[in-house]
Amino acid sequence: MLKVTFLIPDLCTGGVEINFLRLINYFPEHEITSSIAYQNEIDNGDYRSKNKPSVKFDKLNSGNSWTLFLELRKYFKTKKPDILILSMYGVAIIAILARLFSSSNPKIIINGSNHFSSIIEHNKNFAERIFLKYGAKLTFRFADFFVSQCNDMTADLVKVLGLQISNISTINNPIIDENFFEILGSKVDHKWLIDENRDYKVIIMAGRLVPQKGILEFLDIFKNISNKIDIKLIIMGEGKLKGPIVRKVSSIGLEEIVDILPNQSNYRAFIAASDLLVVNSFHEGLNNMLVESLACGTPVVSTDCPVGPREVLSFGKYGRLSPLHEPEIMQNEILSELTHSKFSTSLMKNRAMEFTVKDAADKYIELFKNLTN
Repeated sequence: MLKVTFLIPDLCTGGVEINFLRLINYFPEHEITSSIAYQNEIDNGDYRSKNKPSVKFDKLNSGNSWTLFLELRKYFKTKKPDILILSMYGVAIIAILARLFSSSNPKIIINGSNHFSSIIEHNKNFAERIFLKYGAKLTFRFADFFVSQCNDMTADLVKVLGLQISNISTINNPIIDENFFEILGSKVDHKWLIDENRDYKVIIMAGRLVPQKGILEFLDIFKNISNKIDIKLIIMGEGKLKGPIVRKVSSIGLEEIVDILPNQSNYRAFIAASDLLVVNSFHEGLNNMLVESLACGTPVVSTDCPVGPREVLSFGKYGRLSPLHEPEIMQNEILSELTHSKFSTSLMKNRAMEFTVKDAADKYIELFKNLTN
């Protein structure tokens, strides 16, 4: 049996964690045993409960980069994984260094979860920026393979870090599984979504409440839209900007038409019952919510940010794209889509089916075989 360890900072239901979860639950039928090494558990066991019973969990007692380095050295020696997969670029630097100073030699696959250049550009911590930029250039040559979520991410890694294209493969996120459409039928108990004959529109935004997602900035756009049509906004997610978002909603007088919800287990049903999903991010990897919204038959409007949205939406073929930092254009795109949608349900759903768990997992299995043989 091949032993694969997925290294994640936190046990939670974020995009990277869910992508890994779907792969992990696919692998047992293919003679692969999976373990999850993590630093923190922040969701009261919800993520752990979604994994199959055979999955092993190993907590790393790491408070800083040095202790994480020591913990990974110890982990490699005691657990002896055949393959280590991780997504955070900073953690990848430490993992590669730990392997260099370890008697064990697992294959390391870096699964880039975001646009590298944008992470450097938007990181306000100077020390972190330098560590990531130059640490990656020095150490990533020692990784065994890179997986990026879309072609533009691959091009960025080659250009910025000088990586060999032969050591990188684009594998789309594992998003649509065999249970996807069953979940859509679950009940949505929300006052704005129960009435199918409502005379107002509902926009939904779903994901981490962090600066990258541009939710605070979108509230100003939404206020202008609300002055033109009868509309509501559901914001679903958790993160460090929840407090500022709540305060801004109150300060600009949107309490009656904006509802902020924690993560929901049936979030896909919320998306399916909404009229539009909006992504206002400043940068992305491959945004899962865009694909899931298309699969639900719910139209999308997204910023044309680096790099995932334009690839998922194929430069506007499957959803509307708005230039970054152009709030008036974003507003107009939303109003146009809500009044005259130009995307058929079948078109959107067919596009989403190009992002299945099976397709992605089979490509990973082939990659594992190539690396270990």
